[in-house]
Amino acid sequence: MKCFKCMTLNGPEDDTCVSCGYPLDRAGLIAKLEKAEKVRNTPGWVYFFAALCGAVPIVALGGIIPIGIGVGGVTACLAVGRANSLPGVIRLMGCIGVTIACWILFVVSMAMIAKAIRS
Repeated sequence: MKCFKCMTLNGPEDDTCVSCGYPLDRAGLIAKLEKAEKVRNTPGWVYFFAALCGAVPIVALGGIIPIGIGVGGVTACLAVGRANSLPGVIRLMGCIGVTIACWILFVVSMAMIAKAIRS
């Protein structure tokens, strides 16, 4: 296993680096590899829906509410799309639902803000 600090190659049974003494975290490495595997196995169509949700703050020209809606939508789309325990059709419908909900929430919130400004 390679040391993350000094890049020294260590033996498979070493708990600390033989060169610098830095602890070799096997559990952390396994968690990073599992996360990288999830990202690598993300279907390409998920990024389309994530981009549609991410377009909310761009259309709104900024603002904390649209940014929150957009980031929440992107996060939800990526989470639903990466859920390998669900069938592909359900994941697709979930991403469509999240995207529609994101845009409806954006339109409703902007309408409420516009109404409050006019009053």
